[in-house]
Amino acid sequence: MYLTTYLLTLDAQYDFLARHHRQMIAQAEDAEKRNRQLHVDLTTAQSCATALESHEVIAVKALKQAKDEHVQKLIEAYLVTHNQRRALWIQEPASSNPVQPMRAEDP
Repeated sequence: MYLTTYLLTLDAQYDFLARHHRQMIAQAEDAEKRNRQLHVDLTTAQSCATALESHEVIAVKALKQAKDEHVQKLIEAYLVTHNQRRALWIQEPASSNPVQPMRAEDP
């Protein structure tokens, strides 16, 4: 009778440990799947970050080029208007021109 009870208890303990072992294996497999997925996500995020950095470099270069072109156009516009004003100033009659040329004084 005691041997039967002992064997039944031992069998129940074995079943319990076998179930527990299967659960632990399933959890480990799930953890490995999550780990692989996280690795894929990390790789994807890194490639996206690299692409964004590349786009940033391109955008910065484009902005610098646009700025340089804008500055060049401003300079050209200034020179055109400056030369136009100068030409108009030269064409004005001397009476309306506030700056009179210097004359050598007679001694």
